[in-house]
Amino acid sequence: MMIGYIKRHKELLQKILSTSHILFGLLIIIIAFTLFPNDSSWGSIYAIIGSLFVICGTILRLQGLNSVRNVLIVGMIILCLFGFFNTLDYIDVEAFGKVPCFSYIKRYGDHTVEYQTLFYKAIQKYPGTKKEYVYIAH
Repeated sequence: MMIGYIKRHKELLQKILSTSHILFGLLIIIIAFTLFPNDSSWGSIYAIIGSLFVICGTILRLQGLNSVRNVLIVGMIILCLFGFFNTLDYIDVEAFGKVPCFSYIKRYGDHTVEYQTLFYKAIQKYPGTKKEYVYIAH
């Protein structure tokens, strides 16, 4: 009787802890995209930190299940977060004219900054002026 209560109490605490990790990670991701400008790399750093919290919370939530299934679920979450970040970044560039947040190379030229991401190249013309605009190079 007492062992069953302790086991249920432990499972409840584990669910609360995992859910709080996931929610905290999502909060960090939302704050990272709204608080930091795209020019700063801090937004992408905090978004990745938030993603790690989401992944850790998911792993805590899945403890005790089949390990192959856990790996598949965590892998799918990682792929979904990766796709979400890249899609959101692409929409920001294409629709709102912002520079990409997740670029791995920045090249500075004459009145241009070129941002290389995994799937596209964005070019910012006349940065810091009134004529500034960003477009995707095809």
